[in-house]
Amino acid sequence: MNATAAMCITIDNLGDISTYFGEGVAGRVLAEVARRLERSLQVPFTIESWGVAASPFQLEDGLPVWSRVDEALCAAAALPIPVGNNRIVVSLSCRNTVPDAQGLHTASQNSAQDYRIDMSAAALAYEALFNARFTLVEQPVCSASEPASVLYSECVVRLSDEDGRVVMPGVYMPALERLGLTQVFDRRIAQSVVEELVRRPDVVLGCNMSALSASVDLWWRLVFPRLVREAGVGQRMVIEISESARPYSFEAVAEFVSHIQQAGCRVALDDFGTGFSSIGYARHTRFDVIKIDAGRIRTRGSDAPQLLGHLISLARHVANEVVVGSVESEADLLIAHAAGARWVQGFLFGHPQNLAPQLARQAQVASLDARRPAARAGGAR
Repeated sequence: MNATAAMCITIDNLGDISTYFGEGVAGRVLAEVARRLERSLQVPFTIESWGVAASPFQLEDGLPVWSRVDEALCAAAALPIPVGNNRIVVSLSCRNTVPDAQGLHTASQNSAQDYRIDMSAAALAYEALFNARFTLVEQPVCSASEPASVLYSECVVRLSDEDGRVVMPGVYMPALERLGLTQVFDRRIAQSVVEELVRRPDVVLGCNMSALSASVDLWWRLVFPRLVREAGVGQRMVIEISESARPYSFEAVAEFVSHIQQAGCRVALDDFGTGFSSIGYARHTRFDVIKIDAGRIRTRGSDAPQLLGHLISLARHVANEVVVGSVESEADLLIAHAAGARWVQGFLFGHPQNLAPQLARQAQVASLDARRPAARAGGAR
């Protein structure tokens, strides 16, 4: 039997929900979070002004208390909470002490309309992801001199709405980052990439995640390292950290990178030179791969090739591999090669595509060929 544990579950965005949707909606969100947690953990929760709480309790199923609570939080936050015509995505965290209700985060938004639009986009993304309406598409990172040589393939999630229409990341990812709702979303994508690596033992795949998700919580500290080691995929997985949003803490990102590397995975920093990164930050964090977006550099005009060369030179001092992205034409490739790029990525080498159906058909054909009896010499024609 596990040790007893008292739980204070904070709805981190409850202040925002109350401000932009009203106290009535916030109250119904509180009640639904309590219901979901009670169903998962089989213990009663009381509703507080900041979230929900449970008295000290014990679990008898042999699983660690904190691991079970972490799973319950993720499950409770996975599907949006319907309240009237609204669908609310919650951010949940757990602590041992009662939080200060005055310290609840309030987002900086231009208007209630902006916040509601962002929440609608976030709800669309969460519903698609956790209802399995998504595919992973891949785009290779190729050698600049030998495009057939692939360092790894970057995985990008493609969501679909209820009508089957594709929802691109540009629709929902900025909203998730503005609302601070990336962590549960990115965790699910990481799980999917691990599952894909298990199915395909001959590939190396990259997994995108926001810098806002790059913190060492219980799942990343304990579950993820065990998952990749037991599945044997650590050496074939690259975690790509995007800096389209400023990290909560550069120190937290450095700690996260260290833990991921200890699990056997490589870590890439995306958009180097155009996001919130700096050469000192990259040097301190010790990324394995640094990616430079040539598309953004092209907007600099005539000095773009020189700037690209400088960025590649800087990146080589702090990472083992440097990738130049957004290579869309032969002219782009020539510039990247002249600037010293060893690895490149972009539409010139193919648009992101879902390779799973094609690979499944190939595996089926190979299986049939293996079972088919060898043709007899002189057999029927």
